[in-house]
Amino acid sequence: MEPENKIHIIATVMTGRGLNDGFKGEEWYARRIPIFKKFTIENLRNQTNKNFLHWIMFRPEEKQKKLTRELLRYLDNINYRYVATFYGQCWWDDKVDNSTLKDRLAKSLKKLNFPKTDYVYLTQLDSDDMLRFDIVNLIQQEPFGYRKALYHKKGYVYNHITEQLADWYVPTSWESFTLMYPYEVFMNAEKNLEYQNGWTTHEEVPAKFNAKELPENSYVVSTGNMNRSTQWGHPYMGNQYFYESEKIDILRNFICQQESM
Repeated sequence: MEPENKIHIIATVMTGRGLNDGFKGEEWYARRIPIFKKFTIENLRNQTNKNFLHWIMFRPEEKQKKLTRELLRYLDNINYRYVATFYGQCWWDDKVDNSTLKDRLAKSLKKLNFPKTDYVYLTQLDSDDMLRFDIVNLIQQEPFGYRKALYHKKGYVYNHITEQLADWYVPTSWESFTLMYPYEVFMNAEKNLEYQNGWTTHEEVPAKFNAKELPENSYVVSTGNMNRSTQWGHPYMGNQYFYESEKIDILRNFICQQESM
């Protein structure tokens, strides 16, 4: 049996999601970019399988900002494989009007510009979160399935400011999940949205799709940088790790150099 022909896209919304026109303020943006570079980008650069395209989404307003230009220049200088689009979040946003979604998605898809393939695996990943170093490879090893999704429940929460670490358990599905698309469906904005089966939030993933849970403890959700929903002490938080040796042993699967430990 021949291997499946697929492209794996990891999609991150930097700005253009949620309330306040999808922007949390200039102070938040200035603080988030270094975290994105140090943790999320470095985590992805050190995945055991680096055969993916990183789709980074911004609002149109960010295109000419100095911080944005500096970030994209940095990614170019490290020869990172990415595409930046400036049409905001390109999937359903349960906090705003979605009347322009199809148009914004269509414009963004034209910018992705990758060769025709059989399947597209799309993994959503927040701009301060991390995946265990083998997870990209595990995702790509999964055979294609129609409306098949891969999702996480049990992982960790890490506070970048205080360097605290604890268990994190989401009863349904964590925000980072992977949805598998036929290529022709993915590249057509109208078909793409129909394929999502009325999905509006990550909590619906197990019910809306043919979903398979990924191994436990394979992601880190972050807090400490003016986060709105992910807060230290959230009900999803469980056992806290107090011993430095425990924290180092866990984080070595997500962070190459323990600069923060």
